Amino acid sequence: MKKNIALIGLILSVFLLFSSCTTTPQNINYQPESIHVNKVPDNPLLVETGWLAGNINTSKLRIIDYGRGVADYQAGHISGAVFVDRKAVWDDSNGIAGMLPPVKTMTEALEKAGISNDNMVVIYDDAGGLWAARLFWAL
Repeated sequence: MKKNIALIGLILSVFLLFSSCTTTPQNINYQPESIHVNKVPDNPLLVETGWLAGNINTSKLRIIDYGRGVADYQAGHISGAVFVDRKAVWDDSNGIAGMLPPVKTMTEALEKAGISNDNMVVIYDDAGGLWAARLFWAL
């Protein structure tokens, strides 16, 4: 019994030691690799279908059909939506799948689809928002 209590005490001590060593200082100035992004005032971050229907003819709006295969895109998509392949934000890095590719790779894929910093972008998918959220996060 005393050995079990001593073992539990040792485990808790190690846990407390490691948890206190993993705190992040608040003064870190992290500067991720990024490109300049123009903020669009007075536009919501998430939109509903009614908003999209009312703004679909906005000249700076670009709609991205993301996460599906090209055959599914060709079979049907929102009017005016452009296809962007999943590989735009998916890379294998050091044997680890699903990592973000370099910004240049993502930028080239989006520019190829006609998207620039001057656009307001709506992203949708057919996976309950999973792929759209990944592209949104990457942007």
